[in-house]
Amino acid sequence: MVSIREIGVMEEEAVACLLNCNFPHVGMTRAKLRARIGRGAVFLVAVSNGNLIGFVDLVFRNSAVLRGVVVKEGFRGKGVGSALVSAAVRKAVEKGALKIRLKVRKSNKSAIRTYRENGFFVKREGFDALGEPIYFMEKRLAT
Repeated sequence: MVSIREIGVMEEEAVACLLNCNFPHVGMTRAKLRARIGRGAVFLVAVSNGNLIGFVDLVFRNSAVLRGVVVKEGFRGKGVGSALVSAAVRKAVEKGALKIRLKVRKSNKSAIRTYRENGFFVKREGFDALGEPIYFMEKRLAT
């Protein structure tokens, strides 16, 4: 069984490690993670049998911004990412956001499918800092 909740102190190192394994250019440390949380970022973690298997990272500006969803290899394709996205949407509504936005690489077909299944639509296209084609997606929220 998978449970989703806000990050606890004991998961901080595991979240930083999982993020760096999937996005090495980020260079996340526990201190950086704590600083982001201190500035209002919300990390929701997916836990199965006491082990961290994924997380979602949200920040709040004029709207909610879903900064990333990471699911541990071996747990992908099993609904964990979708559950994390759904939890992020609920958290955004709880915080009073009117919409939630994200960026996703066009090559990440499974993530795009998950976002669409959770009500996101493509707002526009563009390129990320590395020149990769991306979609800017969003979902309007009822508060």
